[in-house]
Amino acid sequence: MGYPVKLNLQPLTEIHLHSHYVADMDGHGDIIYVRIFSIIAAFILLIACINFMNLSTARSSKRAREVGLRKVVGSSRKNLISQFFGESVLLAVFAMIVALVLVELVLPFFNDIHGKDLRLFGNSSIIVLLLGITMITGLLSGIYPALLLSSFKPVTVLKGSITGGSGKGTFRKILVILQFSLSIILIISTIIIHKQLNYIFQTEMGFNRDRIVSFWVNRIDSEDIAAFKDEVGKLSNVGSVTFSSQYPTDFASSGYGYTWEGLQEEDRILVHTLTVGDDFFATFEMKILEGRGFSHQFFSDTLAFVINEKAVEIMGFTNPTEQVLRNRYSEITGPIIGVVQNFNFKHIRNNVEPLVISYYPQIKSVAHVKLKTGDVSKSLDEIESIWQKFVPDVPFEYRFLDDVFARMYRAEKQMGRIFDYFTGFAILISCLGLFGLASFMTEQRFKEIGIRKVLGASIPNIVFLLTKEFTKWVLIANLISWPLAWFAMNKWLQSFAYKTTFELWIFLLAGITALAIALITISFRSFKAANSNPVDALKYE
Repeated sequence: MGYPVKLNLQPLTEIHLHSHYVADMDGHGDIIYVRIFSIIAAFILLIACINFMNLSTARSSKRAREVGLRKVVGSSRKNLISQFFGESVLLAVFAMIVALVLVELVLPFFNDIHGKDLRLFGNSSIIVLLLGITMITGLLSGIYPALLLSSFKPVTVLKGSITGGSGKGTFRKILVILQFSLSIILIISTIIIHKQLNYIFQTEMGFNRDRIVSFWVNRIDSEDIAAFKDEVGKLSNVGSVTFSSQYPTDFASSGYGYTWEGLQEEDRILVHTLTVGDDFFATFEMKILEGRGFSHQFFSDTLAFVINEKAVEIMGFTNPTEQVLRNRYSEITGPIIGVVQNFNFKHIRNNVEPLVISYYPQIKSVAHVKLKTGDVSKSLDEIESIWQKFVPDVPFEYRFLDDVFARMYRAEKQMGRIFDYFTGFAILISCLGLFGLASFMTEQRFKEIGIRKVLGASIPNIVFLLTKEFTKWVLIANLISWPLAWFAMNKWLQSFAYKTTFELWIFLLAGITALAIALITISFRSFKAANSNPVDALKYE
């Protein structure tokens, strides 16, 4: 019986990042992570630009007289804007040179950690992109200082009426709030990612993968496979031995070949298939919810099936162990003798899919050996010795099922680590900018601090006075960043079929962390100013 087949072509270059088919290749990347890391890099770059704008406008009084004199001798505003833009772009170019050196030094360590072979100068388009980013960074960070400084009137400047603290500094406050909003978003995102990773590794998968060693045995002759199993099973630290057609995490076999009562001939429902040997369910400690598992005591089990809960749901059975399945291609019909509890045989970002398990005692593709709590290294050496008796010319290569799962979630673990680094960089850059801004603002209020101390103000009072405004800005940043972080991470979590939940403590922890970092940064400079001798501030009056 034939079915229409539609062939789709996929560019080879798109498989690594853009392929998301049901039966897909394992180990490829995901474009979503490239986009996420690009956004984070843009966040950090924006925070650095904000620092530059903040400090440039805060120290505008230092250059106000220069601007006034240039205008008096004939410089136009256009010339001044060009000058300030040029200075900003030149700083960005110097920063890029330093960055290239640092990246070349750090890249080998990054490649070792993440198993990549990235090269900075492997593609000429990277150089063009870096130059473009450098120009945009220089123009973006310099646009507001250039417009502000070039707008000063010569008469006002030469009278000494311009100060770095002139006006209410509304734009500067907005920049600080934006800066901390981005930092808080990164902190919340980092917490959510680690929470999801913990959820992944603690979620009940439906089978026990602890201390299971798996390896391909298809090079062993079929007539020797029973003897191999018997010898391995007799080892003192081996609990059980079983075989299957594939790894439980790599079901490549799927199709529309099964039909059942109530399914229309034209309907096509994709079902995954797995063939197993004796003791499969016992080895993986899977729960049989209805009926029974396979047994060599029943020869008819070779024509029977065990299905998972999802298959029961898809097939619409109320009494599954009273139903039969028919293979459309081989025309073989057999009873369903059991229902196994759902076990997640794919990445946790996918829903559990319908699975039909068949029984073939002589199956010999993949062996699974359940070890006890004894010496694992000794057990592996003993298994290898037995292996060499049957296939002496083939090296013994094995994998622990826990390691297979770890590799399956390697991208998420790497994402968590990179988020840690990026968040640390963002916080560090924010603190540097905040420290510089706090230093300038305390310098502007140096005489005020001296007068307050003479009038009896205590050091804690002065520190509170200098930090309360920054505290208000960080609190506002929390109110802005919380809904944005929730939206972004909720979008990311939607890619997982099984996901963690948002809790209030995550947002409170991120807000408190950001506030504590800001207060520590500002208080250090504020305490130094408050602890200074008032005579130093007032002796020039």
